[in-house]
Amino acid sequence: MGIPAFRHIRNGEFYYSYNPCYPFSEESACINVAICQIYKDESASFILGYNSQVTWSISADGKVTLIYSTDDRQTIVNLVCSQELDQLIINGEYEHKHYNLTLSSKCACWNQC
Repeated sequence: MGIPAFRHIRNGEFYYSYNPCYPFSEESACINVAICQIYKDESASFILGYNSQVTWSISADGKVTLIYSTDDRQTIVNLVCSQELDQLIINGEYEHKHYNLTLSSKCACWNQC
């Protein structure tokens, strides 16, 4: 357990932290999680996904997606193979309690990490 690979990426009123490889803990509510959402004044935090509760899919055109679920939230992480970038983009909340992120990294490429 440690710190998230991507920490406090801001989008609107919230910060997001994410670690695809192993769980991390941050704030009082986010214990052993993959993804945490924290209100900008740190008054509230929400678990958006656990490493132990993730599924993945590959579309017909080869795009890989990770789908994290909790009791009341779902987060989709789109994986983009990139040798140059190592970044997390918060695309936003596309539906109430449903989130979309994009991870660009060499680790999103087959056998590159």
